[in-house]
Amino acid sequence: MIIWVVAAYFALLLLIGFVFRNSKSIHDYILAERKLSLPILVASIVTAFYGATAILGGAELSYFFGLGALWFMIPFYIGNILVLSYSEKITASKAETLPDFLGQFYGSRVVVASTLLLTFLCLVPESIIAAGKLMHYLYPLSVELWMTLVALVVITYTLLGGLRAIAYSDVLQFMLMVAALAVVVPYAIAYSPDFIAKTPGENLSPIPYLRMFPQDAIRWTILLVFMPITAAPLYQRFFASMPSVNKKKAILYSVAIYFAIDMIVLCAGMIAAANSEALGITEANADIALLILGFNILSKPLRILLALGLLAAIMSTADSWTHSGASSLSYDLLQRMGNFSEKTLILASRFFVFALGLLSLILALYFQDIITALVFLLTVWTSGILLPTLAALSGRRLSERAALASIFVGGTSSILWGLYPLYAIDPLFVGLFLAFAASALAQASGN
Repeated sequence: MIIWVVAAYFALLLLIGFVFRNSKSIHDYILAERKLSLPILVASIVTAFYGATAILGGAELSYFFGLGALWFMIPFYIGNILVLSYSEKITASKAETLPDFLGQFYGSRVVVASTLLLTFLCLVPESIIAAGKLMHYLYPLSVELWMTLVALVVITYTLLGGLRAIAYSDVLQFMLMVAALAVVVPYAIAYSPDFIAKTPGENLSPIPYLRMFPQDAIRWTILLVFMPITAAPLYQRFFASMPSVNKKKAILYSVAIYFAIDMIVLCAGMIAAANSEALGITEANADIALLILGFNILSKPLRILLALGLLAAIMSTADSWTHSGASSLSYDLLQRMGNFSEKTLILASRFFVFALGLLSLILALYFQDIITALVFLLTVWTSGILLPTLAALSGRRLSERAALASIFVGGTSSILWGLYPLYAIDPLFVGLFLAFAASALAQASGN
């Protein structure tokens, strides 16, 4: 029965994309006519960030680290709080994308460079991998086939309806995700009320970094703190919301929801670890520990709800980031290359959705691991874009040459170092160091 429910869910998403297929302009396609209300904005922000990595990955971290998983959550909260101080500056810019926002400070060449780099951030192999593993657990087709099917569904409704389809589907997927997670904890605690007593002492320590390599701890802190500040989908949602919507309130509501979700995920992961033998959870399948736990303790209708909720979380993240990258490629890159019609720009955006989705699928089939794929893409993006974004937000004077140097050197050096490391230094540190160095040299040579 569950496969038919999933099929109906896929069909509903495709229907939403079809209903909103007639965008009037490129601005309508990428910003939904700037009509997102506060509830829709909050739902869309939460679902853009909380997908495969935060929910399935969070449960996996809780499985291995217990309370220590908090330290993979707190940096992200800090990053969101930092966004609060810059929210008015972001919305006052009247930009339409993150590269467009940066272009107001540095010029058109930085818009083009940041757009090209943005394609790395907006690839979503980790979401496709997670969806493939989840669906394989539910129905015995190959993981690769499920990856392909899920990718095609995401590509199709995103390609058709643009941000309006994404925003309205986000509301549905937000409700599914919250409802699914809400039913897990009471059943899980009833199943194992003594899970704290069963948890090893080291997993009751909230400081996992003592059990991690220092490089890993610092890398995760940097990536998670600065993820919201450099997240193109967050900027896009700010620009797409009604002028009357309070963006600070939207962030605060979102952080409160993040915390509630994280506490559920943390509890579920620890219960899964405390009862791993009885549940059949091992290190090999710990990335779907939350799903396995739910299917062992919930009734059949609630299992279906859990499966749909987790799938909704994954797909709502994939569509948001894919659309954001495609929008920027069309609006920020193609539009600057010639006097194209609105129809041509919309068609180009749809093509870019297809291209980014297809490339994400190829990377998913290559990596086959959620965390590896995520770290690679975040490292490349953060290495190149962090300095120009922080400078723009804080009002620091950074020349166009310096911003371009940071984007190009930071991004390319992190890729090359990841492929051909000369020493045991994380690519993020190499990329950030060289980005800062190249930017400083470019800034000095321009004075």
